[in-house]
Amino acid sequence: MKKLLNYVKSGKGCGIMWLLVFTLFVSAFMGVGVKILGNEFVPTLQNVADKLLPIKTENGVIVEPENTVKSFALEVNGQALFPIVLDTTVDTIDTSGLQPGIYISKKSLYAVGQSETRVLNFSQNMDLPSGDYADLFKKFATYTALIVAGTMFFVMAIVYLLIVAFCALCSQLLTKMMKNTWTFAPLMRLNTMTFIASSLVLFVVALFGYNSSFTVTIVATLLLDYIVIKSINAESAKPDSKNKI
Repeated sequence: MKKLLNYVKSGKGCGIMWLLVFTLFVSAFMGVGVKILGNEFVPTLQNVADKLLPIKTENGVIVEPENTVKSFALEVNGQALFPIVLDTTVDTIDTSGLQPGIYISKKSLYAVGQSETRVLNFSQNMDLPSGDYADLFKKFATYTALIVAGTMFFVMAIVYLLIVAFCALCSQLLTKMMKNTWTFAPLMRLNTMTFIASSLVLFVVALFGYNSSFTVTIVATLLLDYIVIKSINAESAKPDSKNKI
């Protein structure tokens, strides 16, 4: 605690480096989560490939398999999520009245949702033979995890910086109410530390099923600010301490 107080009072900068390190940790954690989830889906995707392939298209039309109807459900842990239907007996499929799922005709793929249907026409030649695609799916999961981690790092760095700056402004008002004037830099250092601490505590709480919002995080951060500011003010009030930070 003493080291934290000394860092807040006498440290350099605004604590941005610590905030970036924390953001890197969070984004990496999310990337690992995506990778783990992706790997868990590999058997499911391989099962789809085994049932659906081979598929070959030429000039925007499926030529293999010909005049074939295949229908099965995408299942995860034994639970059917949505149907996948391959029907190469028709050029187009009337999607009205169909339940959400994937439907494939000779010329198009239809992604039917609850309120919207997307149509993908086959415009390029494609040859997807039967085989083991597990390694390919794992690589896709890896690349997706890297993209998610990289994207979230930049997004969350901006969001976290705005939250910390907002909390610093609020805590500046708090110091004035406590009749002790602080400059903005130590308040940024303070709120960087308290924001990280409150985020970690709320993350642990979320592991037990109690999820919280950014509002709760901000309130927790400001509560920690009050505790730390009060401690520093008490220390500064001693005869051999300075009264202004």
